[in-house]
Amino acid sequence: MQSTEEGAAAAREAARPLLECRQVEVVYNHVQVAIQGLSIEVPDGSIVAVLGPNGAGKTTLLRAITGFLPAENGEITDGEVRFDGQRISGLPPDEIARRGVCIVPEEESIFRSLPVEDNLRIVPHPGDEASRAGAMARIHELFPVLEERRKQVAGYMSGGERKMLAIARALLLAPRVLLVDELSFGLAPVIVTRLMGILSAINREQGTSIVLVEQNAASALRIAHYAYIIETGRVVFDGTPDMLRGNADVQRFYLGISDEAGIRSYADVKHYRRKRRW
Repeated sequence: MQSTEEGAAAAREAARPLLECRQVEVVYNHVQVAIQGLSIEVPDGSIVAVLGPNGAGKTTLLRAITGFLPAENGEITDGEVRFDGQRISGLPPDEIARRGVCIVPEEESIFRSLPVEDNLRIVPHPGDEASRAGAMARIHELFPVLEERRKQVAGYMSGGERKMLAIARALLLAPRVLLVDELSFGLAPVIVTRLMGILSAINREQGTSIVLVEQNAASALRIAHYAYIIETGRVVFDGTPDMLRGNADVQRFYLGISDEAGIRSYADVKHYRRKRRW
């Protein structure tokens, strides 16, 4: 029979987020503060959206999580990033990826001069050959076009197809958390909708947690379980998609819904006097 102490420990373990940033501060070039006191939590098996305008600190947050800050002359100067109960801030990117935190960056993380099949073949997979074959079968099920065009040079594919290849490459690493930076950037709305549906299926069927960093708030909120809005390196609002959709300021400044004449999108708000209530 389980003791009270063991039961309490099990409850704490169940409540612990899979990935969390605790009061993280990031500084570039020893002087420029990019994010400050930023905290987010990603429960196991969830989709968490991180929303905000360009320059808010969203990509910096992903670099802090994945260990790529030193490449940009940045560093975490306060706080910490934890994954599965262990501190990972300060670890190199390859070690963080091996632990199960992988990123699909906004910039194409593919080899444009190589065929599709070679782009996938060179990605290391943590399992045996049978496991890799199963992962490839699942990738071809999610992205049939990658099997159809396996001999095609990746650089000649469309932007949406290259994004599919980038996601497929990340999935071969068998991530427990998949970080996706600006999925919608440069893509037609119909392609964005399709890719969002695929990410939702990956989360639902494989249990992969997803952090979706997006300027396109409306698309992200369709599949997210929870969301954070950040501005100038700080969380200014967080809640469920329904909470965000029901907040008048979020509607006005991030979802392009407003009863104010002439206010239709965040771009329109840049010259509008904000009256935020958060």
